[in-house]
Amino acid sequence: MAAPQIPMPPYAYVPGQTPRHDPAIFAGLHDSVQVGMSEKALAQSAAWKAALLWYDAGYYWEVHEMAEPVWMALPKNSAARGAVQAFIHLTNARLKLRMERPNATLRLVQMATALLDGLPERGQDAFEGLDSVWVRRELASFVGDTDAV
Repeated sequence: MAAPQIPMPPYAYVPGQTPRHDPAIFAGLHDSVQVGMSEKALAQSAAWKAALLWYDAGYYWEVHEMAEPVWMALPKNSAARGAVQAFIHLTNARLKLRMERPNATLRLVQMATALLDGLPERGQDAFEGLDSVWVRRELASFVGDTDAV
């Protein structure tokens, strides 16, 4: 069976700058996440795959829409949940930078870094498809980015 095709959003939503998407465009992807799914199944969900794909394409608000249901379905206080939450903060920091809100950007970078620092060593790469070294590099890249805003 072929993996479902993940469509790209029609545009990147930026609050205050572009119209908000019709929530119906995300419904099928949201439906790929159900409470009680294993971490492995959540990592294979269409929502998580869309989040990773869309991050690389710069659809930061939309990534949050896909990653949040995955985060909510993960066990509370798990390393996987902490890692996904750090990714969500990273994504929101990218969005705030695009919105020219450097203080909010730096606050989110600090929150994401603290979450990663709080993960046990074996939990650093606690969720499939999410490399903590990559996340840390992305967070470090904000230092120069926020100086320009």
